[in-house]
Amino acid sequence: MIVTEKLHGTQGVYFRAADGAWRVTSKGLSRNRLSLKPSDTNVYWRAARRTGLFEAADAAFPTGEVQVFGEVLPVQKGFSYGQVHPTVFVIRIVHEGRPLPRAQWPAWFVERGVPVLYEGPFDEATLRALRGGMETVSGQGLHIREGVVVTPQVPRLTADGRDLGLKLISDAYAKKETGEEFS
Repeated sequence: MIVTEKLHGTQGVYFRAADGAWRVTSKGLSRNRLSLKPSDTNVYWRAARRTGLFEAADAAFPTGEVQVFGEVLPVQKGFSYGQVHPTVFVIRIVHEGRPLPRAQWPAWFVERGVPVLYEGPFDEATLRALRGGMETVSGQGLHIREGVVVTPQVPRLTADGRDLGLKLISDAYAKKETGEEFS
């Protein structure tokens, strides 16, 4: 399994169609098959342009359709992760309809991926310990960790066709955001 830090931002979805045109959307908009018009003020477009995501994806995947899922930071109050300008942290890559295992990501994407906190066999105690603590993106522990995301080393789907993954929210984050212990 791979355990990555759950970042508190907003999920951007970046899609290059077979014709080479890039489309940008958010998690919520993509459910309705909507995309965002190119914009110099939109946070998703700004983050992709600033990080060089389109050029990196075009170089790494010169043909076919490619989707890059990422967390855009900083957008949530109190969760800057040390970022001043919109930045994309890569969560997932799909090329030609096939999710790529993180071990197959080109170097540019690995370097800009959400932080990996653990990789190895399933261990519940390790997961519970990792979900808390301070964020690691900034290297300075600027604020609490939202939690962790657990995925298989080789991506696969659940019985209902969704990506297999588990989110464990830290107790400190759940209490801070909702006043409840469980999330």
